[in-house]
Order: sequence, then structure tokens, then C-alpha cells
Amino acid sequence: MQILKYPVKEVDISAIPKNRTLSLSITQAQKALCEQSIRQYGLLTPIVLMENPSGELLTLAGENELEILKEMKVAKADVLVTKLQSRNDTGKVTLLLASLQKGLNPLSEGLILRELMQNSGYTQQELAASLYKSKSW
Repeated sequence: MQILKYPVKEVDISAIPKNRTLSLSITQAQKALCEQSIRQYGLLTPIVLMENPSGELLTLAGENELEILKEMKVAKADVLVTKLQSRNDTGKVTLLLASLQKGLNPLSEGLILRELMQNSGYTQQELAASLYKSKSW
């Protein structure tokens, strides 16, 4: 039997910068629901971060939860921290996580796709294939 271990790490919430692209997807209703959920049940969905070689953290999933925790003046939280092979993988992982949670609006999704195509040299067809999406997507 295989054992899967998650890279959980306690981090200082204030040290995590806001991911402006993911923030575009958050509505006031979602923020209110998230705050109510955290106050009543605690953090139910994990915050997923990427740590770059210099130790800086970037939010890949859970930007709503992160913003609420900051507003609630929470100092530290256990989060999932991953180290990706390259910075180019950040956008792809963000899109994959969001599609699992249905978390991004089309504007945020489009900005990430544009960044991947401009900075990483992906074509639309390559991105669609690597994200298991149709070409028309």
C-alpha cells in the first residue's frame, strides 16, 4: 500500500502576498460565505502555495480563504506548500486546481492563459492538451 504525504507547513499568513489574478475571481458573496464557514467550522479547504527557490510564497489555490484569514488577524496557518519544477508550471497548476474547484472566473483564467502563452512560449493547442481541455476552450 502506498502512503501519500502532503507537504504541510505552518506559515506566517502576513508573509504571503496577495495573488491579484486569483483575487479577481472572488465576489463579495463568496467572501461572506467563506468567512462564515471559517468562523463556524474552521478552514475546510486547503490553501495551496508554491515556494520559489528564494523562499517567496505564491498562492495557487485558496486566495479567498487567505484574504479572510488576514482580515480575521490570524497569524499562522497550516497550508500545503509545493515546489514546482519551474515558474512556468505555476499557471498550469493554478488552472488545474481551479478547474477542480470551479474557482476562477473567465477573466482570471484568461489572464493566466495569456501569461503562459507570452512568457512560457506555449501555444493555445499545447496549453489545451496539457490541461486536458478542448482546443475551443
